[in-house]
Formats: sequence, C-alpha cells, structure tokens
Amino acid sequence: MADWTLVEGDEGYDQSFTVTDVDGGAFDLTGYTITLVVWDSSGTVLFSGGCVSAEPETGVCTYTIADGDLDTPGDYWWRIKLTSNSTVTQSTTPATLEIKDVP
Repeated sequence: MADWTLVEGDEGYDQSFTVTDVDGGAFDLTGYTITLVVWDSSGTVLFSGGCVSAEPETGVCTYTIADGDLDTPGDYWWRIKLTSNSTVTQSTTPATLEIKDVP
C-alpha cells in the first residue's frame, strides 16, 4: 500500500506534509525553499513544485496540487527537498505515491 494515494485528474487542493528530523521531531523550515518532487521508477520526474509553510518552526508545509500533476495513473516516489543558499542541504526519505485510475 502506498504512503500517499490520490485520484487521477484531481487538482486545486492542498496536500500537507510534516518534515521531521532524525529524532522524529519537527524540522524547522525557516530559511529553506521547500520543493515537492515526484518521480517514476526510472528516475523521470513526473512533477515538482514549491511548497509553502505558514509556521515553518512546526515542520508543516503544503503543496497545492496543480492541473496536470495527477494525469498519469501509476506508482511513483516522492520526497521533500529543502534548499538553503541555493544548495540542497536536506531531503526527506523517499515515500510512495499511487495515482489511481478514474473508473
């Protein structure tokens, strides 16, 4: 079972994530550019985009599902990439995403 399951063609809503540190506590996102990256098993990026955090110290950020993000049903991987001073300094452990075909 996937860590995250969405439906083909859905768009326009916020998906929330909590970024944690190695001890499981909230990772302070202050000063980071936050990017969601989704890719397939060959390493090809399906989509990526910026996330926002209203309260960065809580580790919570959101990504708004855009038109076209969920157009291709299948199994994918995702992670949150954190960039500071134009250098990727942190990435979350990859997790799984299933985009379900509309019946």
